[in-house]
Amino acid sequence: MDKIDQNYQKAQVYTDGQGLSNLKLKAAQRSPEAIKGVAKQFEALFLQMMLKSMRDTQLGDGLFDSDQGKMYRDLFDKQIALKMSSNGSFGMAQLIERQLTQMTSGKTTSAPSTNPLMINAKLSGLTLGKNELSSLQIPTRLRAQVKQQVDKILKANNLNPDGSAITPSLNKTTDTNKIEQTSTYASPLEFAKAIWADVKVAAKKLGVSPVAMLAQTALETGWGKHVARNKDGSSSFNLFGIKAGSVWGGKQTTAQTSEYSAGKKIKLITGFRSYQNSRQSVADYSNLLQSNKRFSNVLKNGKSVAGFATAMQNSGYATDPQYAKKIMSIANGPTFRRIMQQLVK
Repeated sequence: MDKIDQNYQKAQVYTDGQGLSNLKLKAAQRSPEAIKGVAKQFEALFLQMMLKSMRDTQLGDGLFDSDQGKMYRDLFDKQIALKMSSNGSFGMAQLIERQLTQMTSGKTTSAPSTNPLMINAKLSGLTLGKNELSSLQIPTRLRAQVKQQVDKILKANNLNPDGSAITPSLNKTTDTNKIEQTSTYASPLEFAKAIWADVKVAAKKLGVSPVAMLAQTALETGWGKHVARNKDGSSSFNLFGIKAGSVWGGKQTTAQTSEYSAGKKIKLITGFRSYQNSRQSVADYSNLLQSNKRFSNVLKNGKSVAGFATAMQNSGYATDPQYAKKIMSIANGPTFRRIMQQLVK
């Protein structure tokens, strides 16, 4: 199994964003493996829209239908779409891969303005080459759904309509929301006091160390100095660096972040969840750990700082190979000890 297949297999659960993050990192390197993975994901997206369109044609709700049932059916359809795209039987991924390869190598057969796979092209027929599915007719309603989803992907990944990365402007930080904001907290102690009560409640509910949770948010935010901001300059209150992802339906913002791929540090601008206050951020973090099986070992071993940090890194929460070590270093540092003395008074 090649590397892209391994990464794609990690993305074979619709609600699991880690495999997709790996594909995104490789896409920044424009590798053939990344092209193959992206092609599969776009094929899965098309299949999801097709299944949804088929569901919408039914005459009415069944006797036992409910909102919960519809939600789980929608998740099931999306999972089925991923499975269908993984076996290569549909054929669209291979065509997309072939044309994306031509685009990245500079061997396109048509001008960029008329390239059939330009993402901002009118979805009147979704043509995939002159001799290959040249006129795949898609219902108007489905075209609109596909375009809406593509626009959402572009926004979440900070891409231009032609698929190129948006270059941040150093003189217009409000355009890209690059994190160069001043802290809303005067000191690490003030930051810790502001969130400690909510952290303790969440830690007790999760059965993990509140000290470990506080150390993690100190690492993610630099003691509150680097919390992503919304376009209007207000705080996103994202205390744990949780990315928006495709399943997030709430408010989000964009910020620059560092990721690691093959041992190399890469700067990316990506979407992050935005909250109304720090309590909402802590609650969402708690829900994430409880609802995702990836973090089961965090809950199992999280009563100690070392156990929490190690399990968190092994879960894939962050790509930094030193993530666990950094959490433990903060928790055992002199600043943290002085803060804890103040908090437990």
